[in-house]
Amino acid sequence: DYLKKEDKMKKRIIFCFLLLVFILANGNGQERRPVGVSPGSESGVVIVGQSCPTFSWSAVEWTEAYRVEVFQATGREVLSYEEMEALGYPVISKEIQGRALSWTPSKEERLMNGGVYVWYVQAVDSSGFGVWSEGRMFQVEEGVRLVGVEERLRDSLSAYGMSDEEID
Repeated sequence: DYLKKEDKMKKRIIFCFLLLVFILANGNGQERRPVGVSPGSESGVVIVGQSCPTFSWSAVEWTEAYRVEVFQATGREVLSYEEMEALGYPVISKEIQGRALSWTPSKEERLMNGGVYVWYVQAVDSSGFGVWSEGRMFQVEEGVRLVGVEERLRDSLSAYGMSDEEID
C-alpha cells in the first residue's frame, strides 16, 4: 500500500513538472515574437493622416536588430508574412540595427496617399535568424487636409471687399 502511494506521488510530481515546463515554454514563446503596435489595429484597417507614418512595435529580449517591411495590401484580409512575401515585393524594407522600437520612413520612402498597406516587423538575432510579427493593415489618407485654411482664405478675401456670394 505504501509503494502504491509513493508511485502515485511520483506520477503527480512528474505531471506537475511537465505542466510547469509547458506553461513556461508557451509564456516565453509569446515574448519571442514582436508585436506591431501602430499603425494598425487588431479590429481592421485604420486610416493614417501622413504618408510617412511612424511604425512602432514591442520589444523582443534576444534581438540584435529589427526589420520592417511594408507591402501593398491585396484585399481586406491580413495575410501571414510568408503569404504576403509570396505575392510580391515590399514597397518599403528597412533594417534597423539595435533595440529601437519605432521607425519613421524618410520623404523618399513615403507611401502613396490612398494606398492600403500591411506591415510586419521581424526580430533578428546575431546569426541573422528572425521571427515575423503578425501583419497590421492601414490606409494612408486620400488627400491633404489643410485645417483652418478655408476660413482664413474667406476672411482674407472678405477683407479685400469680395462678397460671400463671390467667394462661394
